[in-house]
Amino acid sequence: NLLYTKYGNRYRFERELQRAVHLHIRLYIVIADDNFDRFEDLEKYRGKRNIEGYGKAMLEKMTEYQRKYGCRFVLCKKKDLATVIEECLAGDPDRTSDKYM
Repeated sequence: NLLYTKYGNRYRFERELQRAVHLHIRLYIVIADDNFDRFEDLEKYRGKRNIEGYGKAMLEKMTEYQRKYGCRFVLCKKKDLATVIEECLAGDPDRTSDKYM
């Protein structure tokens, strides 16, 4: 199926989000990237193919997933990844910080 091939990873990802909701699990999707300090920085991101609006569309999709499935996207620097994972496991990612959307 061409549709599945083109969008397979996105559908697989959304299926896992649906599964987590069904199991009453809150997912934290941690994005470790040294190029971004805040989620707002993603708005100007053009992706590997240099497509204008790519980052903004990505942010909109992330916001939709958060609203629809209750997951949380967490942005951090690679050096802080272990600490951020600990914070997620401890239930602390709701603190006020630019790292959290």
